[in-house]
Amino acid sequence: MITKSDCMSILVRLEDKGIKIDDYMKKLVIAKDIPLEVLKFISDQQGIEVSNFYEMLRKSHNQKKSPLYTNILKEITVSKDVILTLSCLMVQIILYSNKLESPEAFLKEVRAEEITRVLHNYFEAGSIDDCISLLRLIKSDLLVLEYIRGRRELSN
Repeated sequence: MITKSDCMSILVRLEDKGIKIDDYMKKLVIAKDIPLEVLKFISDQQGIEVSNFYEMLRKSHNQKKSPLYTNILKEITVSKDVILTLSCLMVQIILYSNKLESPEAFLKEVRAEEITRVLHNYFEAGSIDDCISLLRLIKSDLLVLEYIRGRRELSN
């Protein structure tokens, strides 16, 4: 997911474009975690590429009945389903990143390295726990991004 440092960098670039960022920078600096209103502001001003990626997955699900989006949102714990979901997600990440001029930030925000690492660990040791944990984290990322886009309400 996008980091606090990423947000600061984006806010500075927005300021360079003449956009008033003072209130959001203050909130970001004093907060322990990234305030949702800062993410929403960034999304409204320039978009967040990882959010665009998940939106593309959602549309693919709605139009083509692709199961990937639904599998991310479900609490799947069956080893083969978890591995298949993470593997398919990684393929989609690679395909999407090839369309970007500078994919480095996107790959970090979408957790590509983490996906690769847990899949590697699964293939080496056979432990599914890290894969399930990462899939839950990705689901949380997706829900937050949908919330800031106004597509979903957050629940406790």
